[in-house]
Amino acid sequence: MESKLKLLKTGLLALFLCALSNSSWAQLVAPVPVAPIANKTGLGLGTLNDGVGTVTDQVNTVLFYKESAGVSETGLTLQASLTDASALTFTSYKWYKMSYDGTTETPTEVTGQTTRDLALTALQPGYYKYRVYGLVEDGTVLCQSEEFQDIVFFVLRPLAPTAGAASGSLPGFCIGDATPAPLVLDASVAFSAVPYQGGSYPNPAVGDFELTYRWYAVKKGDASATQINLPTNTVTDDGAANTFTLSDYSALSDPATYHFYVEVQYSEAIKQRDNRPHALWTAQVGGATTPYELIVSPKPGRPSITIEAVND
Repeated sequence: MESKLKLLKTGLLALFLCALSNSSWAQLVAPVPVAPIANKTGLGLGTLNDGVGTVTDQVNTVLFYKESAGVSETGLTLQASLTDASALTFTSYKWYKMSYDGTTETPTEVTGQTTRDLALTALQPGYYKYRVYGLVEDGTVLCQSEEFQDIVFFVLRPLAPTAGAASGSLPGFCIGDATPAPLVLDASVAFSAVPYQGGSYPNPAVGDFELTYRWYAVKKGDASATQINLPTNTVTDDGAANTFTLSDYSALSDPATYHFYVEVQYSEAIKQRDNRPHALWTAQVGGATTPYELIVSPKPGRPSITIEAVND
C-alpha cells in the first residue's frame, strides 16, 4: 500500500511538473503584453535562448511606424554573433521568422539568408519574432547548433486622436470678469487605419498603452499658429482617453478667438520620440470643420459725457 502511495505521489509530482513546464512554455511561446504598458518591459521584448528562460532586454526593440506615400519605411538589421560562447567561429547561419496561430509557433526559414546580418524593411505595426542558428563548416562536415536564440521586437501603431469640448461649455468671457466657469476638454484615441500585421502574435489594444497628452490654444487667424501653453497642459494617462479642465485662463489674456488642440504621443518610457514628426499626433477640439471657439473679449472702458442739443 505504501509502495502504491509513493508511486501515486511520484506520478502526481511528474504531472505537476509537466503542467508547470507547459504553463511556462505557454507564457514564453508568445510575447504577451502586460497592461498598462507604461514602459517597454510591458511588451516583453528582447532575446530568448532556446525558447525557454527569461527574456533579456535589448535596446532598439521598440520602433515607430514611419511611411511615405503609403509605403512603410520602418526597418532594422538583426546581427548574429561571430562566435559562440566557447569562441568557435560560425561560418554561416540559418534565420527563421516565427509565427503564432494562438496555439502553436511555426518557424519559417528566411530563404537564402546565410550571413550574420538580416536586414528587415517595410515593417508593419505589431510583434516580430526571429530565430537564428549558427553553423560551422569543418572540411566536408557542416555542423548546426542545437541551441538557438530568438529576438522579439515591436513596431508601434500610429494613433488617431479626436477631441471635443464638454456639452454646455462657455462660449466666451470678458477680460476682467470674475473667474469664468472651467472649460472641460475631452480627448479619445484610436489606432489609425494602419493595421497590425496579420498572422502574428497577440497585439495590445490602444487602451493598453500609457499615452501622454498635451493641450494648447492658438489664436484664430494667427498665420504663424503660435502655440499657447495652457497651465498643467501635459499629463500621462493609462489608456486612450484624457479629460483636461481649464480653470486658469491667465494664458488667454489677449482679446481674441481661441481654438484648442491636443497632442498625443506614446509615453517616453515606451519609446522616446526625439522630435520625430511621425511620432506625434494632433487633434483640434471640435474638428477642423466645426472647431470649438472661445471668445475672449476686451472689457470696454468708461463712456464719457458731453452736453449736446441744449434748449433752455
